[in-house]
Amino acid sequence: MLRVDQSDWYIKADTLRKQYRYTGLEGDTSVHQLQIDIDATPSILGHPKYHVFFFINPSFWPDMSDGFLVAQLALRENPVDAPFATVRMGHADDGSLLLTPTSPGDANAFLGVISQGQPMRLLLLNGTEKLAELPIPNDEQFKEVAKTYFGQGAPAETPPSALQEDHRNSSDAELNAIFVPLRDMIADFKDETRISWTVILPAVQKLSARLLVKSRGLESARRFYAKMMGEIDRTQNVPSGAFLGVQTPPSLPEHLAQVNALLWKFANDMIAKGYPIEHVAQAYGGFAIMVAEKVVDQQYATWLVIETNRELMSDDFV
Repeated sequence: MLRVDQSDWYIKADTLRKQYRYTGLEGDTSVHQLQIDIDATPSILGHPKYHVFFFINPSFWPDMSDGFLVAQLALRENPVDAPFATVRMGHADDGSLLLTPTSPGDANAFLGVISQGQPMRLLLLNGTEKLAELPIPNDEQFKEVAKTYFGQGAPAETPPSALQEDHRNSSDAELNAIFVPLRDMIADFKDETRISWTVILPAVQKLSARLLVKSRGLESARRFYAKMMGEIDRTQNVPSGAFLGVQTPPSLPEHLAQVNALLWKFANDMIAKGYPIEHVAQAYGGFAIMVAEKVVDQQYATWLVIETNRELMSDDFV
């Protein structure tokens, strides 16, 4: 007979966590532990990104190669409405199995199911082959802890993936009021001057960091970037401490001076109009990453953040 023992949901450091202990899951006396971790990490636009992790120890399949599986996290009483998602599967040194959704949309979908505070089940497939089905008890206690974790004091029935919706809509409108004219101004400037993106984008990203320091202070800005480095380490194949080998052509000093003058003037104009300094910083950072991913690639966008972090962490930063 299957027996499931469970902890309450609780907050440990920056993680929302619940742990389970299964006895007899495979029809015998075997014991497996499941840990669910939910993390909210900052993005360059200032909106948090949510991550959901499942740790199963010992692994169901210790000899299976790391890769990808299909998963469905659903309410136990109504599984048909839940979408299927691709999850990354890997093994830790202690023999535990790690599963995590590969896309932000799938992570939010998982979080939406958890947030309903009802019993769940996790279905795992290898293609169309059913590998495992895990019953996961859950209850209203999640909603109470989620209020503290997500910091919104929202009604209990509000899913945590939507806890910040009103705040986000307001912030998006304010950010777009800065982002759109910034985008248009830089595009016009590039068309007129023919200065390379490899000159413009690092300058935009570094100014974003300096504005963040001006708004938050140096130590708070460093902590923010440290969290972004942790997110890069967790979600990308190349660790943030690795040498990415990005080569950029040397820039003429007069070109860099032109770019910096333009960027500082626009930032000061926005601040003089009453826009919060941090919103200006977020708009600059969001523009740099968006354009870097589109005109170069993801690795270059990552390099921009890593290089800015190195400068920010330097003892010589002023």
